[in-house]
Amino acid sequence: MRRRLARRARADPDFLRVLQLLREVQASDGIGIRVEEHKDSGPTTVLFFRREGLPPEIVEKTVEIRRLLQIPPDMQQLTLVYSPVRGKDDELAVNSRSMIQIMGAFSSYMDIPAEHLADNSAAPAFAGDASDAGKGKVHIFSGKDEPDSAFASVQYRGYWFWVENGDWQSKRALTAIMFFFTLAQTGTVENLPVVTIPAQ
Repeated sequence: MRRRLARRARADPDFLRVLQLLREVQASDGIGIRVEEHKDSGPTTVLFFRREGLPPEIVEKTVEIRRLLQIPPDMQQLTLVYSPVRGKDDELAVNSRSMIQIMGAFSSYMDIPAEHLADNSAAPAFAGDASDAGKGKVHIFSGKDEPDSAFASVQYRGYWFWVENGDWQSKRALTAIMFFFTLAQTGTVENLPVVTIPAQ
């Protein structure tokens, strides 16, 4: 059973178009990413465009990417930076949601048991848009019985929650989130205090 709390904000059409173009151009080896080491600034992620040997239709798509992202036409590589605002011409600013926001958005595709809604231990998920129906999004199932074919599952308060093994869209999204958690890990594990017990 699904109950919804509010409508989810729709993505900017230009953003969705850029994602589609990037996938298509990357599949044709028109775009690449590498990490460069610098003595002063440390590792830097660089996105670069290829020119040689690309079909005309892929070249046109790279031109559209540049237009949508306001990249100068002669700029062949861009430094990826985390920033909410545009920077230099040779930088591509990326501003992502926090991990808490990402997990909140992910949970909005969950089947919430009616029992958990009734006792207010869970909040209703966000409402989708009717025009998005059938487009293949993340789906987290729930039920009393342990699933037979699950990619990932967990039991909580008498219910099972799982992602179907044949649901590649949800599996890819879940894998991406685990990758983001890995990236979010910062630094070394602190040394724990040592307790010494003298022997008699």
